[in-house]
Amino acid sequence: MKIFLDCGSNLGQAYTYFKDKYGDNYKYILLEPNPNCYRKLVADFGDISNVEIHNKAAYIKDCVKNFRFTDDYSVGGSIIESHNSLYEEKSKQESPVTCIDVVEMIENLSLENEIIVKFDIESSEYDILERMIASKTIFKVNKIYCEFHSQYMNAEDKKEFKLREEKILDFVRHNGIHFEIWH
Repeated sequence: MKIFLDCGSNLGQAYTYFKDKYGDNYKYILLEPNPNCYRKLVADFGDISNVEIHNKAAYIKDCVKNFRFTDDYSVGGSIIESHNSLYEEKSKQESPVTCIDVVEMIENLSLENEIIVKFDIESSEYDILERMIASKTIFKVNKIYCEFHSQYMNAEDKKEFKLREEKILDFVRHNGIHFEIWH
């Protein structure tokens, strides 16, 4: 089976792009914690047989976390506190969100599966990618698309997250991981 895991689906822009690129031979799993975006995803893509849509945040464990977001669909919300300095000036909403352990989800997939993952998850990508590296789950994935978010960190955390990003990129380069920066 071919699986495309879209973590941080927003309004389905990546789903539309990758469906055009990879076709209908994939099972598309869309994870989106923003309840406004989730409703739009269900309205636009909920009737498509090879698409699963979940109102959940991608994370490193199954849990409930506080999700902070704005009404603006173009601005991503986050469960990572240091990411959220962006939302201080804007009207924000807070809501508990169910998080799903993406690393465990990938670990439970058969080795025969072709797996592509896209991360646009507003700073949770650091924890997930580091755990995928530590558990070697990263080697089960055929291709990773990722947007890093260190630029959205508050000043004191930005340097730490940039270093984490560099270590991740160094690992994928030296281990032949098919990894592409997503914007």
